[in-house]
Amino acid sequence: MLSTWTAVIWLASLLASLMFLKRWLNAHLQGLGLLFSGDREVATLLNFLVLLPGVVLHEVSHWAVARLLGVRTGNLSIAPKRKSKGKISFGSVRVAAVDPVRESIIGVAPLMVGCTLILGLGHWRFATGMITPLTLEAVSSLLRNLILAPDAWVWLYLIFAISNAMLPSDSDLRPWRTLLIFLIAAIAILYFAGGGLKIPPVWRGVVQSAANYLNYALVLTATVDIIFLVLILLVEKTGEILLHRKVEY
Repeated sequence: MLSTWTAVIWLASLLASLMFLKRWLNAHLQGLGLLFSGDREVATLLNFLVLLPGVVLHEVSHWAVARLLGVRTGNLSIAPKRKSKGKISFGSVRVAAVDPVRESIIGVAPLMVGCTLILGLGHWRFATGMITPLTLEAVSSLLRNLILAPDAWVWLYLIFAISNAMLPSDSDLRPWRTLLIFLIAAIAILYFAGGGLKIPPVWRGVVQSAANYLNYALVLTATVDIIFLVLILLVEKTGEILLHRKVEY
């Protein structure tokens, strides 16, 4: 099992990598639709339909956690909508303004729910075990399990759709900036005031276990994303050759 700080560093690295993968995949899904349809609106609709299970999960997670925390909610929308600066939103839910803690929990809800479902699917449909330590051999074994499982492509698609809609949007991350500044300041004060920072063993175990489970879910997610990245590239390059046109990103 990874040490506490190693697990946290892996978690941060995986999240950053998945944010990059998400942007690439969304751009190329849109590009793929544009390549074959020649119409931006059709391309957007196709992108939306591909990610629909994840979009529904994302917005319902916001709504459900807000209600559990006693926060008023408004209209929930599941539909593609163009925003300013060329951005496209596939869904939204109105949530009343609250304190940064509850707002942060609501913002991160899709990630937590998505990771839980991906862990469940990994165990139930692919019989995957916890990947510790995170080695190339362990990830290769995971890849074999994913591809050779019964009805693999149905469940791989579901993981793909969930994972590419569960990551926090810019608006979801906004309250976390305040909390992170507060936490960093608190840690610095404790460290310099006490000559060091000692995390109680109980909390260290909780953080380590949570980070290890999240790391496993994110490695599974990244593996599935890379499978679809290769497929999208193959279809895109084939389409460019057959149609004699190319999408510029």
